[in-house]
Amino acid sequence: AEVHPPRDAAVAQRLQAARTAAEDLLHVSQDLLTLARGDLDERMRWEVVDVTEVLGEMQAVYPGMDVVWDPEVDLRVVADPARLRQVFRNLLRNAVRAAGVDAGVHLRALAVGGHPMPATVEIRVEDDGPGLTEAQAGEIFGRYHTRTGGTGLGLAVVERLTERMGGVVTAEARAEGRGARFTLRFPSFLASQEDVGDEVE
Repeated sequence: AEVHPPRDAAVAQRLQAARTAAEDLLHVSQDLLTLARGDLDERMRWEVVDVTEVLGEMQAVYPGMDVVWDPEVDLRVVADPARLRQVFRNLLRNAVRAAGVDAGVHLRALAVGGHPMPATVEIRVEDDGPGLTEAQAGEIFGRYHTRTGGTGLGLAVVERLTERMGGVVTAEARAEGRGARFTLRFPSFLASQEDVGDEVE
């Protein structure tokens, strides 16, 4: 039998809401598994990941989001691709909840410490939400701490996975006086190759 898309806008809206709820449930279950396996030191699948490809994927999920990177700069890192995507998803879901719409989210990727061969790849997720106090910024990565009404697990997972992949994540209020900024920093692939070369010599 042919399946026709619903003509009623209310039905379409309910279907979208159900799809979003199902995706949220899937991501929460992934977060719970990540935290539950914390003592097992879960295995990472290391690969060279082009951060710009992940940015493109995230932009497809949140088309209203503002995304900027320099295409001339090498933004590759050594990471577990699935875990890196989980980190991005959690940060962006948090930012969209805070801002209310994906158009209130700004994603930046840049090179730090050299051009076009950076020592560090830095990713900033900014939102136009209510912002963070200093106290919140210090506690935001704790389990069950939330500023947006979520489960309070996503940012704890972000910190854990980022550290497992050799990176650092920080949170702060934006200087403009509104919204929050989450910053990820990972050693670049090029820098890691140089380090290996130095050790060999």
